[in-house]
Amino acid sequence: MDKPIDPFESINRHLAPSKKKSLLKKVLIGIVVILILLSIPYFWIQHLYPTTSPFKAISYLNYYRSRPHQDLNKSTMGFAPYWQLDKMQDIRLDLLTDVIYFSLIVDDQGNIAKKNAKSEDDPGWVAWNQAPTNDLIAKTQIAGGRAGLTIAILDNDKIKNFLLSDSSQTNLITSTVKEVNKKHLKLINLDFEYTGEPPEELAGKFTAFTNKMKQELSSKAPGTELDINLMVRSGRDPGLFEIEKLKSSVDRFIVMSYDYYTSGSDSAGPVAPMNGAASKKYFFDVTTTYSDLLKLLPADKIIMGIPYYGYDWPVEDKSDPRSLALPQSDANGYVETLSYGRAREDQKFSGDNCQFDELAQTPWCGYTEPTTGKDRVAWFENAQSIKAKYNYAKNQNFSGIAIWTLGYDKAYPDLWDILKQTFVK
Repeated sequence: MDKPIDPFESINRHLAPSKKKSLLKKVLIGIVVILILLSIPYFWIQHLYPTTSPFKAISYLNYYRSRPHQDLNKSTMGFAPYWQLDKMQDIRLDLLTDVIYFSLIVDDQGNIAKKNAKSEDDPGWVAWNQAPTNDLIAKTQIAGGRAGLTIAILDNDKIKNFLLSDSSQTNLITSTVKEVNKKHLKLINLDFEYTGEPPEELAGKFTAFTNKMKQELSSKAPGTELDINLMVRSGRDPGLFEIEKLKSSVDRFIVMSYDYYTSGSDSAGPVAPMNGAASKKYFFDVTTTYSDLLKLLPADKIIMGIPYYGYDWPVEDKSDPRSLALPQSDANGYVETLSYGRAREDQKFSGDNCQFDELAQTPWCGYTEPTTGKDRVAWFENAQSIKAKYNYAKNQNFSGIAIWTLGYDKAYPDLWDILKQTFVK
């Protein structure tokens, strides 16, 4: 039987060696061109969303194509603390204008700290560089929101030493700009919480530092917003903040209008009472906080902090919502943070043992803990109290709200529904 004719063999016999090389060259060039064309979208996506892989970014783009970002009439910010990152599965990025990572801290030289005081890896820095945070940043950007970062110094001596050191300030500004550009951030939030009355020169030093930070961001990362956090009494006890002088360099002021009563308070009380200061039922309240600040700031410079939590204290008398707290111990029990989600799923935070305080616009419950036999009083936030706060922010025409913290509502959709009803156009 005759051997079958191989057409390629026939061609090869009739092609001169130079023509073979020319054809091979054309084929190789064609393959290279195809590979380059295919790689352009890959590298473009990597450029747009540098914190995640292009393959993940493509999956996020497909997901949010069918879930477009809502048209909101106010800013809706949410803080994402590093210790809450495993609870972000149910957040509605289509309803958030900004997601702010909390937080990176500052070392003694003004650099972003990679180690803590014990020379251990700083958990905020570790989480900042891991996939959950980087993926959340990319998802936020793809969903149509902005990713931000909190830079925090929470110790009086560290704040003082930092503000008295020009080199430390320069180091922090340089480090901050680097992170902004590396991850395409659009917001930096400064959280300098000085407690008590600072030395006289520190307020001016903080104002000067903030001006330098804003100038450097405007120069090297144009379009980056600079916000600072204010404590609840900053309108009448400004401490570190020369609020009227800061207006020129600070885009917006996020007011931490919560922790009016804390885990260390002498008595139980609402974490964010809307009213009650005038009648002296509560030592201070939300409406007084903003009444003070509105004398110093226009409403469109104010972001209202909204707590999604409360506290649960061991107390002397469960029937008294303002009962004195018992000393914390194994015998008495300890103060616990009570998130919205936990309060929803635990039956002891509903029913006849609970009431809604009309003055505070917040619920409270009294009960006896079976394991210790001690009375407890819990103040927390529910759908009614959150709605009251959202409506207050809208009616005051504030720039928006900031949730502390994302993930505290677990998988319950209630608060997202309220946010949507209040702030979607």
